[in-house]
Amino acid sequence: MESLQKRVEKDKIKPCLGGEASMKRFILTLIFLLAICTAFFFALSMPRGMGNYRAINGTLDLTNADFSHTRHNLDGEWDFFFAELLTPEDFINGTATDRTTIDVPGSWHTSGYPLYGYATYRLIIKTDQPSLMMFLPHIPSASIVWINGEKVFEAGAIGEATPQAIGGRNAFVPFGPVDGQVEVIIQASNYAWFFSGINFSIEIGRAELILNDAMVRRVVLGIFTGILIAMFVYQFIMFFHRRREWIYLAFALYCIMTALRFSMETNGFLLLFGNYGHVERSIFQIIMTLKVVGLVAFTHFAFDMLIGKVRCIIYAATLGIPILSAIALPFGTIDSRIIFMPTIPLVMMFISTLQSKRLHENYYNYLYLIALCFIAIAQPIQRFTPIDQHLYMPAAAHNLFMVLTQFFMLSMSYAQTKEAEQRLSKENAALDRLSRMKTKYLADMSHETKTPLAVVSLHVQQAAILYEDSGQQDKTISESLRRAQEVLKHISRMTENTMRFASMQEVMEWMKPIETAPLIKGTAEAYRTILEKRSNRLILKVPDNLPLVLGNSDELVQVLVNLFTNAGAYTKSGEITVTAQVTEPQPFILVSVTDTGTGIDPKLLPRIFERSVSGSHGTGFGLAISKEIIESHGGTIEAESEASKGTAVTFTLPVFEERGGGIDV
Repeated sequence: MESLQKRVEKDKIKPCLGGEASMKRFILTLIFLLAICTAFFFALSMPRGMGNYRAINGTLDLTNADFSHTRHNLDGEWDFFFAELLTPEDFINGTATDRTTIDVPGSWHTSGYPLYGYATYRLIIKTDQPSLMMFLPHIPSASIVWINGEKVFEAGAIGEATPQAIGGRNAFVPFGPVDGQVEVIIQASNYAWFFSGINFSIEIGRAELILNDAMVRRVVLGIFTGILIAMFVYQFIMFFHRRREWIYLAFALYCIMTALRFSMETNGFLLLFGNYGHVERSIFQIIMTLKVVGLVAFTHFAFDMLIGKVRCIIYAATLGIPILSAIALPFGTIDSRIIFMPTIPLVMMFISTLQSKRLHENYYNYLYLIALCFIAIAQPIQRFTPIDQHLYMPAAAHNLFMVLTQFFMLSMSYAQTKEAEQRLSKENAALDRLSRMKTKYLADMSHETKTPLAVVSLHVQQAAILYEDSGQQDKTISESLRRAQEVLKHISRMTENTMRFASMQEVMEWMKPIETAPLIKGTAEAYRTILEKRSNRLILKVPDNLPLVLGNSDELVQVLVNLFTNAGAYTKSGEITVTAQVTEPQPFILVSVTDTGTGIDPKLLPRIFERSVSGSHGTGFGLAISKEIIESHGGTIEAESEASKGTAVTFTLPVFEERGGGIDV
């Protein structure tokens, strides 16, 4: 009978796409997940309630703009001075020269300026509002902000190309226009990242609108992060609960890395409450790469993918280099090509999943394929297009979709496994009932047959005695009576063995630690006289220091008696050798009974452990019972034989060890 684990694994790999009902459930699930992620995207990432005004030639006119329900981005053409760090005094004194304009938001590198360097931005805002608030996003790598000549924000050290100069964070700055006008001057520098300047939209509006919007987004982000942490804890527990299945650990790694990633993401908790320096950026790069490591591991475990040498090298390069570069490369040498190297494994995973045979086992596997596609495509689009500049927190929606699809896959896999286990449990229960019925039938049949056999045997014996006493010498009658007695003895032994076999299957007696060497030697010595009647020599090679075994001594003696009986029946004027030793590395006691007799017919050898299969001297139950006993003790038994040279029957028993007050076999 196959083990439960093997049967479950078989059930797990059977195609199970199902019919129309399964397809409908899949479509509904996909729609449900897309709806959740879309709502999440609008709640966390998309700007809401924004006006459509744009700055022209360094001036943004918001005189007639609605501020009661609307916030406004300071997007458009700003005055721009590259390689100059200008203050409000420089503009008052007229020392600012080489004025040009640049579109905000956006990296100045995309406008043709060097990536690394520093610059000054200036914007004039016209408004009739008495008081407003400005939301400042992350400006890499360092920045200083003046509003109407007053310094209101500073992060890092402007113009310095050192790790200590980097500083990034969010800020909410209240201010009041002066004579209907606001002058915003921003000094910015970049010496460490792959984009520069004002790369995200700056918002202004009434304080209550700015703060309420920020609070709602932080609450949504907190819920998302909390879900990720809860999933991490749950999957980590499942890893140990499910016999350390590594797919749960891979998903747990992905969850915790995603939670850390969004805590350090644009407009995340770290930028709001702390400084985002050079060390934090290196940690962020490591977290992003480890997130992909978890995703790659999950994909391989979920779809049983083999990792060849070439794939291993690619993984080591594309996932190892970004981590090593974040740790070891000098300041200011981070390259976007290194940062986005983990995209290569994502594309490989998408192609491998598309080709996997396991993809078609379950409709929910297609959800994972869709999520992989989103991740592989959205990541570069997000970073290398203007979409990223206008989103409050990029990448949140497709990462949530990936987490939910992984969770659905594991949940469905767990449910299918439990269903298979329950089905197999019912099947095993039915087999157990059938086995008990068979055992009861054997026991009843043997019991009911025993008495009639005894009566018939008694009458045959009496007939033989009466015939001998009569003095008649008919050899045919004498031979017939003798054969009848032998047949009845044979049937009687077979009946007794059947009862023994049925009883052994029905009830397993209590097992206790047994001293192995005395049991083997004692049984062999008790059988020595019987063996020597056929001029056989018994040889014992059993060490005295054999470890204990856990078992039933009567049943183990029965095994040895069966083996000695068979050896004696087929051996005359030969040797019967008993050996015992401890095997390595797994501690088993190996016992062998070898004879130099006639051997076993090669055609019969493969079936000698089946019931009612025997040579000319037995009932066919001895070895079947022996196999049943040995296997019930956790061991194995096998036989080797060669015609005219003898037979060797070998069995193993697990060594008994006592650990911490319990037992271990």
